[in-house]
Amino acid sequence: AGLDWIRARRSFARAMSTSPRGASQRAETSGDAREAMETAAKTVSKLAADAEQADLVELLREAPREAYSFQNAGWPSDVVGMKKEELPGVVLERYNTRQSVCFCGVLPEISRAWASVDNALFLWRLDVADDVPVEYSGEEQAIVAVGLVKPKSGVFLEAISYVLVIATTVELVMVGVCLEDDGRELTLHPLQYSCPTDATIMNDITSTPEGRIFLAGADEALYELVYAQSDTWHSKRCKKVRHSQNLSSLLPSVLRLKGSDALKQVVVDAKRGILYTRSEQGVVVVYDVGAAAKDAPRKVAEVKNVAQLAAQARGQGSLFASATSSVKKGAKLVHVALVHPEESSVVTLVAICADGRRIYLTALPPSRGYSYGVASGTGSSRQGPSRLSVVEQRDPPPQGGN
Repeated sequence: AGLDWIRARRSFARAMSTSPRGASQRAETSGDAREAMETAAKTVSKLAADAEQADLVELLREAPREAYSFQNAGWPSDVVGMKKEELPGVVLERYNTRQSVCFCGVLPEISRAWASVDNALFLWRLDVADDVPVEYSGEEQAIVAVGLVKPKSGVFLEAISYVLVIATTVELVMVGVCLEDDGRELTLHPLQYSCPTDATIMNDITSTPEGRIFLAGADEALYELVYAQSDTWHSKRCKKVRHSQNLSSLLPSVLRLKGSDALKQVVVDAKRGILYTRSEQGVVVVYDVGAAAKDAPRKVAEVKNVAQLAAQARGQGSLFASATSSVKKGAKLVHVALVHPEESSVVTLVAICADGRRIYLTALPPSRGYSYGVASGTGSSRQGPSRLSVVEQRDPPPQGGN
């Protein structure tokens, strides 16, 4: 969405500057105004088509960093509220009588929202008013995370379109999702696939298109849920595998020099074979998972403070070090999102801070470098990730600004 926004504004600005007479307000007659606007519209269409071929780096470097500081007359609003939906009544009723925890989220792949209250999970359609939620209450313990994944080929029946991975306080459970009538009808089916969490709370769940499932643990570790069609003599058909190890987590709490830094997010770029984790304190770790994301994760880079890294890239490292507590609070990393190869051959990740600043990063090796925003690396051989470096950045929106 951010890429489309930049492209639209870029096209509109260039059209207004290249159309005859600049803009319709300078036309002397209504006929001239109509002709000017028609020409501008054609120019917008042509430039928009050209922009579709542009790399995100080009668009970022052409747009000023403070483009949102002032809203130009006649330009569309940067943010538009589409609609607001209340939680279903049954969910609100259960929420009012909750005993422990509740979480919620969206599953865009199946056009559903979800909410968990204690040990109950509800799913309902986003595009249907007053849709009756589907309830799943097959667990005894509180639900702390939910993820929707595409199953591995040949493991489950073909009728299983997706699998819900439900993390409770004590175990990981897989539940089949069957969709009928073009996705309008949904049913849930327990699959009898589960494994213990070994007292580890899972905070996030993601997967690859081929069905690999990764989890972010509150014990600072990256996990994978490995599953097969049946048990073997040396392995269960569903088990949890730990891919990272923090030595401090093995020590008794009284001997640790610092508190635990729980992983809050895990995202995987299957096309590039890169996996990222984000911790509560903003540490981003880069893993190489091989071509098509089929290898065991191998740690290749770690950045403890993305905002400070961005300040150093702009030559402001000393200013950041002496910044006030409120500025540093705003610089806290709160989210990371993938930038897909179709959007950029250089930028691979965007980091978003609490104050709204965006930092565009690359995990690709320097040998793949770029000139004037255009990637120069070519060839079909894969170059795995080797670092995490700042490519571009956008300052936070002005406080109280438009």
